[in-house]
Amino acid sequence: ELARVALDHVLRGTGYRRGAVLSLAGQAGEVSVVARREDGASAPTGYSRSLILEASKGFTAALASAQGERASQSLAEMHVASAMCVPIKLGEAVCAYMYLDARAGEGGVRPDAVPFSESVARAYGLALANLKRGELERRQAELTAELHAAREVQQIFTPPARGEIGHVRFAIRVEPGVFVAGDLVDVIPTTGGVTVCLGDVAGHGAGSGMLMALTQAHLHARLSADADLVGAVASLNEYLCSHAAEGRFVSLWLATLEASGRVRFVDAGHGHWVVRGRGGDVRAVPAVGSIPVGIDAGAEYAEEEMHLAPGERLVVYSDGAVEQQSATGEAFGVARLRAAIAKGNAPAEDVAAVFGDLLAFAGRRGFDDDATVASFEHRG
Repeated sequence: ELARVALDHVLRGTGYRRGAVLSLAGQAGEVSVVARREDGASAPTGYSRSLILEASKGFTAALASAQGERASQSLAEMHVASAMCVPIKLGEAVCAYMYLDARAGEGGVRPDAVPFSESVARAYGLALANLKRGELERRQAELTAELHAAREVQQIFTPPARGEIGHVRFAIRVEPGVFVAGDLVDVIPTTGGVTVCLGDVAGHGAGSGMLMALTQAHLHARLSADADLVGAVASLNEYLCSHAAEGRFVSLWLATLEASGRVRFVDAGHGHWVVRGRGGDVRAVPAVGSIPVGIDAGAEYAEEEMHLAPGERLVVYSDGAVEQQSATGEAFGVARLRAAIAKGNAPAEDVAAVFGDLLAFAGRRGFDDDATVASFEHRG
């Protein structure tokens, strides 16, 4: 509608019989018709690629400025006596053209046709910019609403920053690299112990945050009813392979801490966890593991075991913690994370020490990616 209004004004103000608003379409000089008017014209509008190419440089191209043998032949074959192509800009970029022509014998083109057409093209460009600005603001408002919704869902499922369930005392901190985190963490009382999980959704933003919430809801419901770790991971894998967008997957570490100190766990492509001994030693535990969930519907997952002595702590973290970079581009790394954990004497101290060192290392508030640290102490 806006293009038709612009054409009405420019045809009445210039004396041209034919006009069209053309939009860019692929290769240089290729256009598509947005709107066209032919007021009493004896022949339909034709478009000179030479004029369009010249106008693509940001300046009005008129018949007199069309150069080269091919351009002259093209215009002559259409019996064009006068033609112009006026660029329409969004800011400094050409986004469309206003094309006008008159054939031999039609006459009536006014002397001020060029400046008048340029004025209409400028007004049209400003109107387009306002429409696009309004659309951008609408999309921004929708995205903000989605982010808030995803954040609210996350807060429903995220456990408290510290607590105690049975024989397990824990502390957790999740710092999103953007407004919505793609990391998930949960603590669930289950038959035979306390089940904990930490996962990292591929990607960033609202999409990852919503996928995290769906993943956590699925796991929470499944594990609350049945403490079968392998069954829960396999069920989640099947669900994500069927419903998640391509390229979206979740690395996941899931474990049940039993009162005896036995820890049953499934590592689905996560691998970021250590044990903090009572003497301050921090050690990795060998594990076979498998691929993240959501990649291969036929993937197989296996339960593995380890043991915690009373007073030992299991510390699980996301890759955002060790991959955080300093101002010089150096990664925080596993060694610094282990050194921070070694300083603590309780789960809350583990978490505080890691994030204190992370913030000092990064040299600024905020993180490049979601960063999560969760510490679980077996109290025996």
